Amino acid sequence: MVHNNDEDKNNHSNDNPWDDDFKEDESTANKHKKKVSNEESSIHSHHNNRHSPEPSIDLKNIIENLFQNTNKPGPSEKKVFEFSNYFDKKKSGHSGPPHEHAPKKVFFLIAGMLTAIWLGSGVYRVQETETAIVLRFGKLLSKDPIGPGLHYRLPYPFEEEIVKNVTENRIMDSTKQIALNRVSETGLKSDPTLVLTGDENILHVSYTVTWKINDVPEYVYATQTPEDIVLSATESVIREVVGQSSALDILTDQRASVSTKATELLQKILAEYKMGVEIIRVELQKAEPPREIVAAFNDMQASLTDGDSLRIKADAYRSEVVPKARGEASQIIQKAEGYAAEVIAREEGNAERFKMIYQKYLENKSVVSQSLYIDAMDSVLSKTKKKIVDLGSGKTFLPHLDLSSNQNTQTHKKK
Repeated sequence: MVHNNDEDKNNHSNDNPWDDDFKEDESTANKHKKKVSNEESSIHSHHNNRHSPEPSIDLKNIIENLFQNTNKPGPSEKKVFEFSNYFDKKKSGHSGPPHEHAPKKVFFLIAGMLTAIWLGSGVYRVQETETAIVLRFGKLLSKDPIGPGLHYRLPYPFEEEIVKNVTENRIMDSTKQIALNRVSETGLKSDPTLVLTGDENILHVSYTVTWKINDVPEYVYATQTPEDIVLSATESVIREVVGQSSALDILTDQRASVSTKATELLQKILAEYKMGVEIIRVELQKAEPPREIVAAFNDMQASLTDGDSLRIKADAYRSEVVPKARGEASQIIQKAEGYAAEVIAREEGNAERFKMIYQKYLENKSVVSQSLYIDAMDSVLSKTKKKIVDLGSGKTFLPHLDLSSNQNTQTHKKK
């Protein structure tokens, strides 16, 4: 019964490792305590001299020997362990309950490690294709962007870096980005790909916009969803540009012109809003009529194709005929120029002859007049069939009959 009461007392005692059983044999316990105290002082003296090895004390054997001299049962293994720890504590120069300062050391160690990790989180790296800005409590720290390299800023939540790629070309497709089941104000589903042209026709138009970031501060502070703003602005620009063109131009050979105008107008609008983006190009991917008029549109396309083929044939014929006609025209022109030169030379000669005759006429008018008269009469009468004979000269005239003429032969027979 006495032993059980002692164990109950030991269970309620946490600070003192000594058990009440030790007090019953004070003489024996004091002897061993004195011996242990001597050993402890010896240990402290050797501890001050670091070159001397520490003596080892088997406290468990001492306690067991202590209780072997008594007729009462010895302490439990737990009490022996607590007693041993008590003297270990004494040996290391600490007093009080075991492990009294251990939780504080662990706490400060963990706190130091977490602080180091928190401070180290301020290190960040900017790649060659990127640009960064630093925000302090949400406010831009500097308007000058941070270039590539390793940088440091105050840990969160004091400062925060925002890194953006400024060389990557971002491509957005209208068919993927815009919801096709958008509901209009009237409650009806509307298709955003339907665009009204300048000649009041409707076309299904799809497009892509290629852009990149050129000003990180403006891009970050302009809006929370810059991609949506760019796409919405592109949709508005496409509607405006297509609304200024005819459906036939968009469906045939004016698509590139529409893309160029849309790119310039979109860049101007986004620059006014300071979006911090650069538009590379806006490209029309598809432009086709609604399903209801596809058949008519196909017929129109077929006629346009036929017209193109006829135009090609006409161009080929022109390429063949025009050079030939130009060659013939050149020959005619050369002949005309030669004839003109001949006529001019002849007439110039006649003019010179007339001038010479005129000079002679001024010198002797009667002779020249008679000569001109004779020449004129000779030129005129030589072309007639009549013969004029001067009978007053006294000469006889023998009629001449032209036998080579059939008419004259017949006339002679009749006579």
